[in-house]
Amino acid sequence: MRLSDMGERAVVSELLKKFGIGDVDDCAYISVGGKILAITSDTVGVETHMVPGASYADFGWYACAVSMSDLASAGAKPVAIVSNFTLPPEFDLGDTLSIAEGVNDCARHFGCRVVGGDTKEGKSANVGITAIGIVDGRPMKRSDARVGDVVAITGEIGRAYSAILKIREGVWGKDEVYDVMRPMPRIYEGIKLAELAHACIDMSDGVYISAHYIADASGVGIEIYRDDIPLCDRIMKMCEKGRASIDDALAYGGDFELMITIPEDMVRDAMAVLDTLTVIGRVVDKNLGKVLIVDGEKRPLPLAGYEHFKHGDKGGCKR
Repeated sequence: MRLSDMGERAVVSELLKKFGIGDVDDCAYISVGGKILAITSDTVGVETHMVPGASYADFGWYACAVSMSDLASAGAKPVAIVSNFTLPPEFDLGDTLSIAEGVNDCARHFGCRVVGGDTKEGKSANVGITAIGIVDGRPMKRSDARVGDVVAITGEIGRAYSAILKIREGVWGKDEVYDVMRPMPRIYEGIKLAELAHACIDMSDGVYISAHYIADASGVGIEIYRDDIPLCDRIMKMCEKGRASIDDALAYGGDFELMITIPEDMVRDAMAVLDTLTVIGRVVDKNLGKVLIVDGEKRPLPLAGYEHFKHGDKGGCKR
């Protein structure tokens, strides 16, 4: 069976069985000397993730940022990066160093550094980043949501998707490239929320699928209030003009915000710590299912989100 017939989620499920891993999360955790290490790894490719107008330094930042965002979801402080480069022999040295510059800039921005890595020859240019962080206390996991929790997210949604649409239309500039290629992982927000939240997930694959992941991992139901989800101005204007849909924006992802579940009596404290937090739903009993509420009407929560091997018409700007 081809991977395109399965999709990333089914492929990951098979790999977890092969490795004998039960729970899946944004990070793996190891206890060392009384400290909890959060470890995550991600690979990005020039052909798959680099959009028109982006520099190789932008690509390097992106490669590092996707792993940093996983650390953010754990509430971990980044301490080290290991970078692995797979490059074709004809790839330019200057471009290689530009990628390294982007990786380094992202790592330093969040207070850590590149400590090693590897280089290999391959048919296309790919960068794999392993990020290591330290959790002070209990790591936030997608499996820790509890019935009665409030669902909240950081920031606004739709910035990356609206930028991708403009790039596809050929009407774009530096801002659009940066919105896709230079996301700002919510490291500091994750650390602040770790003392208050139960569950957390990085929403790089979209709002809808992230809510599914939390509900499935925690064995609970979930209600999402679509009308309460904050959208950026650019995607709002595009939706008003019929150039985009809200559901597509919420499914596409690429914004690297965080979704958390938090006890209702802690919401005020969380918002005092983080004023970019918005309540968008609640955790309910599993028997109540996964529901999207739009204009007061209940609908099944779309099982929609970015998925490798099944990116469909996202070709050319696939992320």
